[in-house]
Amino acid sequence: MKKGLFLLLILIPQVSASIILDDLPNKIYNVGDKLTISGYLIEDKDNWGSLNIELACQEKTSLLIRAINVIKGEQVSIKEDIFLPSIESDNCKIITSFIVNNEIIDQTESNLFSITKILNGNFTIENNLIQLGKDIKIEGVINKVNKNPVQGVATVNLKQEEKTYFLETKEVKDGKLEFTRNSMNHLPGEYSVDIEVSELFGNRALFKNILEFTLVNEISVFSDIDENEVLPGQSISIFGKANTILQEEIENGEAVITIAETQTTTDVDKNGEYNAKIKIPENIKSGQNTIKIQVSDSFGNMGETEKKIEVIPVSTNLILELNSKSFKPKEPILIKPILKDQAGDLLERGVKVDIYDSGKKLIHTETATSNKDLEYNFLELAAPGPWKIKAEIENLEEETEIFIGELAALEFDVQENEVLIKNAGNIKYTEPIEIKIKGSNFETVLTKKTSIKPGGTLNVNLEREVEAGTYDIEVQGDIFEDIYIEGTKGSFNPAILYYVLIIVLIIFLIYLFRFRPRKKIIKKLKEMHGKKGEYSLDEVKKQFNNVVLKQIEKKDKKIRKSLDLANKKQRQGREGLIVLGKDKIRKDKEEQKNKEPDSLFNMFG
Repeated sequence: MKKGLFLLLILIPQVSASIILDDLPNKIYNVGDKLTISGYLIEDKDNWGSLNIELACQEKTSLLIRAINVIKGEQVSIKEDIFLPSIESDNCKIITSFIVNNEIIDQTESNLFSITKILNGNFTIENNLIQLGKDIKIEGVINKVNKNPVQGVATVNLKQEEKTYFLETKEVKDGKLEFTRNSMNHLPGEYSVDIEVSELFGNRALFKNILEFTLVNEISVFSDIDENEVLPGQSISIFGKANTILQEEIENGEAVITIAETQTTTDVDKNGEYNAKIKIPENIKSGQNTIKIQVSDSFGNMGETEKKIEVIPVSTNLILELNSKSFKPKEPILIKPILKDQAGDLLERGVKVDIYDSGKKLIHTETATSNKDLEYNFLELAAPGPWKIKAEIENLEEETEIFIGELAALEFDVQENEVLIKNAGNIKYTEPIEIKIKGSNFETVLTKKTSIKPGGTLNVNLEREVEAGTYDIEVQGDIFEDIYIEGTKGSFNPAILYYVLIIVLIIFLIYLFRFRPRKKIIKKLKEMHGKKGEYSLDEVKKQFNNVVLKQIEKKDKKIRKSLDLANKKQRQGREGLIVLGKDKIRKDKEEQKNKEPDSLFNMFG
């Protein structure tokens, strides 16, 4: 072990010079900073060489080479000012060497330090909340890392939502920045500030989002009105006061009052007060409406408020809407009275609707709800021609004409051996009607002449046309299948005998009372009652009528009894034979009385 150490000592060259340097004062420097390298060199012999100063970071960079003459035993003072190059690095050092004939005689390293381009800055803004039109004031102090003031320029960037809104460069002198800008033409909102500072040697720093401020343009507006419920066309007064949101006075302000796209402008005085009279538009919408009051100044500050008013609707326009202009009987008509207010909007109210026929007669009246269909069905006997629909509400009236067309229509049914034909139209029906009767071994066609008034009926008896049996009846396309008809064709009809006997009886009575003297008749009547001189002529007439009716009833009963016996076999399964009774006879006699002045019941006139 001792032998190895001896050999090592022999191999180490003998040092003949020493470089002693002072420590560097800082651990971090900016690019371009001046470093003063100080110390001394001492040699044990006279020598002439060079003093080399290098910057060693990741790589070595020569900073200074100068000749130096060393006298044995004397200290040579070293004091050199160097400027750091544009290198950013950590763990840098200054290497100082004494070189003679390209041989390093002695070499010394400084303590470690870092080189950076970073700058330090401190910035302030006068107000974080700025009213539009006021100044934006920013101040800053920028130094190097060793607190030396920066001489350079600063770029001030005003941003909204990370987008550059305004960019301006200002000089940085002795490390101080002063920036002032009026906000009049800026957009209101939240801003952030980036400040980028650079100097000649390349040191620079970006102070991102270093400041924030809000530019406001709001004006606080108060307003009131003298009426809350108004009619279209009415005038009202509106008044109020306005200040900026920061409670500053408004300069050169005006108020714009808007209702239903109608605007009124008035000045705002130095106290922020305004007053105006406005007219409600004639065609304004009904219901709740908004009055908007907007106050602004010359800088772009603005504010608004709203007031609500209730506009009373006024019925202005009435229209009748129909599903058609032409109808037939029994067809429905849909009547929609459309009511609109002053703004042309639908208005729901009760509207009186009248329907007049072609003779100008009021047929139907009803209160309809506006804008909804009112349905009315025309009767089957609705007279053809022009009808009128009339609607009324308040001071509005509207009418329109419709046309009811002619309808020739028949309805058919078969009941109790008869074809029932009803005129379901609104005009007289005069066309012939064919009735087809078809049985198993029989087929015939009856053609009946008609003259049926609207609503009238015609009964066609089929008993005399066919023998008893089941038939299919077709009347103008309507088919009635398996109809049983109690036919009398080919056999004697007892009903004929009945009518013949009634006619004979009537003829006999007419003969009796027409050709025999009246006095004898009256005398005979009195004798029948066993009294004399107690009846007036009117009473005799009354008694006479009673006698005649009783005789007819008596005869009628006898005829009915004989007819029942004669038709007993033919009437099996039937409900009964329809015959004329005393009511029918009385009716016939009354009609005969009206037609023949000398008939039975007028013989005493």
